[in-house]
Amino acid sequence: MWANKNNNKGFTIVETLIVLAVAAAMFVATSVLVSGQIGKYQYQSSMRQVQSLIQREINDVQSGYFPEASNKDCDGNPQSTNAGQEEQCVIIGKRISLLKSGAGFNAGDTAHPTTLRVDTLGAKPTDLPITPISTPTDYSNKISYINTTYVNLPNSITYNAAASTAGGQSGDDIIINILYASATRGASDIGSGDSVALYTNKLERLAQYSAVANPADHQGRLACFTNGDRFGSVAFGNTGSGSVSLLIEDTRCDF
Repeated sequence: MWANKNNNKGFTIVETLIVLAVAAAMFVATSVLVSGQIGKYQYQSSMRQVQSLIQREINDVQSGYFPEASNKDCDGNPQSTNAGQEEQCVIIGKRISLLKSGAGFNAGDTAHPTTLRVDTLGAKPTDLPITPISTPTDYSNKISYINTTYVNLPNSITYNAAASTAGGQSGDDIIINILYASATRGASDIGSGDSVALYTNKLERLAQYSAVANPADHQGRLACFTNGDRFGSVAFGNTGSGSVSLLIEDTRCDF
C-alpha cells in the first residue's frame, strides 16, 4: 500500500497579510507618484496656455486683427453710416488686465483672478498722440474702450499677484497696454504693419521703464500664477519687445 503524502505547504494567515500589506503600500506609493506627475504635467500645460493666450492678444494687435471691434465707434456703439455725424475712431491697440483687487481704470472694474480681461482701445485723431501720464485716470477721456472680453484662464490656474524681479509681491493688478507706436507720435499710419510696443498703466514704455526704474527690475512686469501647489510667472517686456516669456516654476511668486 502506498502512502499518499502531501508535502505542499500553503501560506499562513500572517504571511498572507504581510504580502497584502506590502502590495497595498506599493500601490499607494505608485498612485501618489503617478498622480503627482499627472498634476505636474497639467500645471505645466496650463501655464503654457496662459502664455499663449497673452501672446495671442499681442500678435492680434501686430497683425491688425480686431474682429470684435469692427464697425464700432469710440463708445463701442455701431458706427454711424451718416457722414459727418461723428468723428472717426482709430483703433490704437489693446489693454490686457489681470485684476486681483479689481482696482482697474473704470469704476465698474471688479476682481477676476481666473480670467484675462481684454479691452480693444480706440481714440479720436484729435486726441493723439497718447503720452505718459501721472495717474491712469488722466487718459480715461482720451482712450475709449471699444470692446471688452473676458478669457478664462485654463483649468485651475489663478492669477496670484504682481511680483518684483527680486522676489515678493509688488501689487495686486497687472495692466499692460499693447499700443501701436504711432499712437504715441500722433501719426496717421496706425494699423497693421505699424510697430507695436508694451506700455504700463501710466503709458510708460516697458523697455524705457526698466531702464529708469530700480536697477534690479529689468524684466518689465511680472505676473504670478498658481494652481494652489505650484507657482509660475509670465514676464512682460523683459527683452524690450512685444513678446512675453514664461517661467513655469518661479519661487519669486511664492508669497
